[in-house]
Amino acid sequence: MAIKTVQAPIPGTFYRAANPGDPPFKADGDPVQAGDAVGLIEVMKTFNQVVAEEAGRLVRFLIENEGPVMAGQPLGTLFVANRGEIAARILRAARELGIATVQAVSEADRDSLPARMAYMERAETACGVRVAGHIVLLCTGFHARTYPTDDAVWTNPLLTVEATRWLHDRGSRMHGVEGPSTDKPTDNIFGNHRLCRELGISHWEWLVNLEQLVGRGEFQFYGVPLKVKGGSGSPVRAFAIMQTAQGDG
Repeated sequence: MAIKTVQAPIPGTFYRAANPGDPPFKADGDPVQAGDAVGLIEVMKTFNQVVAEEAGRLVRFLIENEGPVMAGQPLGTLFVANRGEIAARILRAARELGIATVQAVSEADRDSLPARMAYMERAETACGVRVAGHIVLLCTGFHARTYPTDDAVWTNPLLTVEATRWLHDRGSRMHGVEGPSTDKPTDNIFGNHRLCRELGISHWEWLVNLEQLVGRGEFQFYGVPLKVKGGSGSPVRAFAIMQTAQGDG
């Protein structure tokens, strides 16, 4: 366990809420996940998010709302309890050594990093394919549940940053989800997008008909983009090639 600081990445004016009168992103004593927004820094009418790099509990803010800050200045103190990360490292090491593990998770820890890793491990076991550099498509039934209602646009399956890191740890450099985004469309935190950029990986969104691939094991997947020179994203033609029992495509 340790006390760490959340620091201002750039100089400017620090705001604890997105708009005047809105509740703050975080208050003293609130739990914080890695990638959570804790405030905004405004520079020349441009607002830049300040995000926590580690999970923990926000002890207190050190800067008043609308206070001036310098780059590297501590904005708040964060109490980091390392048991989740330690447990996660033990699970990773056991997996690499081929050692089976059993996790007992309390109700208080059901959203902890080890618990979220356990969800991914169970899904991996259920599909019968050990993730090792694969493209991974995540079928949650989201599209079938929400389309064609407004929820298909304004909600999503809520892939966590821990799940994205879990995939990266297993060599997966591309993954795909149903719905409009790997992050909440209703805010501008974009924790998964930020993590993908940091890790040098990417993903597909708005995939449909994934139910047809469940239980089929490994297959070839293509997300063919438009030829947009210098583009950072594109619509794609997404399709899978399956092997039949006779070995024909």
